[in-house]
Amino acid sequence: MGYQTRIAAGAFIAVLAIGQAPQGLEDAQDRRSAEALVEEFERAGFSRQLEVGRQLVSLTDTQILRRLERRLTDHDRHVRANTAFVFAGLGDPRGFDVIVGILNDLSPRPEGQGIPGGRWSLDPQIRADRYYAVHVLGGLADERAVDLLLPWLADSDVNYKVAWALGEIRNTRAVKPLIEALRNNDALVRISAIQALVKLRAKESLPHIRALLNDQAMPRAGDRVPVAATAKAAVLELEQELSPRTSVQREALADYQGVYAYHGGTSIVLVAADTLLFAVIDEAKYPLRQSAATDF
Repeated sequence: MGYQTRIAAGAFIAVLAIGQAPQGLEDAQDRRSAEALVEEFERAGFSRQLEVGRQLVSLTDTQILRRLERRLTDHDRHVRANTAFVFAGLGDPRGFDVIVGILNDLSPRPEGQGIPGGRWSLDPQIRADRYYAVHVLGGLADERAVDLLLPWLADSDVNYKVAWALGEIRNTRAVKPLIEALRNNDALVRISAIQALVKLRAKESLPHIRALLNDQAMPRAGDRVPVAATAKAAVLELEQELSPRTSVQREALADYQGVYAYHGGTSIVLVAADTLLFAVIDEAKYPLRQSAATDF
């Protein structure tokens, strides 16, 4: 090999090495990132822990599961559920099974997370753990959970959260049971079912949601907004699927929903928001819509 040839070959090898270095560096950085996230996961409270779990899943690095495996049987069901979320998100079937197990588990247990202040007792801990399992199943959005969740729409401890989770999963098998849940005695369940049906784009639910347009019951938790307000917004959104709105009507609808979301369900706000609703239905009410919006 001549001198010029050796120089050319050396330059080619150098170029290859430079081209490969960033990938190796990127892999090393990912590894350090995964290790740091695992350490944070181990230290965090359950709410932050779930957020870290989502980041771990996004790395698609199944090697981390070995370090977290022991947490699948942690005495604290919130830690157990968060760990199972990571396993399920990375394709390990144990994760889904553990979350379902927590939902079905009514057995005694030591104190864990999830209960706001006050003295600890067993029954609230069981309710909090099962509620959290439903929350994690909704976050996974795994369609296998639909048939497992549907029977729990009849369970007063978790039914409103089950309705939410079914909306997150977005499988049409849930539409009929959610329509039936609109007749539940609990206003919070009715509101959760309405919101889930909107996420499912369930136009067949419109007659049933319209039946709640005069339902002034307030939910026992969450936003202080009556069932009727949620029903009105849902009807407007679902009707959009059937009859597209003008830009003016879309703006009025956004204002209508924003008034409720920001100001709550006081009587003054309800009157102003209904003025915005009329503007969605009848574009000629646009000046009234403008007036109502500027009142806030």
